[in-house]
This record gives sequence, C-alpha cells and structure tokens, in this order.
Amino acid sequence: MSEDTTRQDTYQKAHSYPSLKCSDIGYPDCSHVAYGVSEEPLFRNAKYHAIHTHGYTEESWEKELSEKIEEFRKLIKMSSGRW
Repeated sequence: MSEDTTRQDTYQKAHSYPSLKCSDIGYPDCSHVAYGVSEEPLFRNAKYHAIHTHGYTEESWEKELSEKIEEFRKLIKMSSGRW
C-alpha cells in the first residue's frame, strides 16, 4: 500500500459522517439523505425532514424511531464529509 493510499484512508476515516437515505427507510421516491456528526444529530436531521416533507408529527416520528431504531441503525452508512 502506498503512502498516498494510507493518507487517503486515514483522511476518509477522520472525515466520515453517518448518513441515512430516506429511500432506504420506506420512501423510494425521496432522494433526501440525512447527515450528522454522530447518530443523535443524524436522527434529529431525519426527524426534521420527516416532519416537514412526509407529514410526520413529533409524536409519530418518535414512535416510529423507537419501534425501528435497530433497523435504522443497520441502514446508516458512513459518508465522506465532502457534500
């Protein structure tokens, strides 16, 4: 492995953020991707989108999140910080 490849891998790991695609959690026609520096802000951003785009209320989002948290966690991907 070259020094440049190692440096790039290190950069990628240090600048990766969790992301969750709306299309992966039940809205196939939605191209929105929620990001956060960790799980908590990721889900906060997903909640904002769900309320303002898909008609959720605070209560309905919290209910769905509590019921599907493990499923959602499996769908989280690490994405480059270059958005």
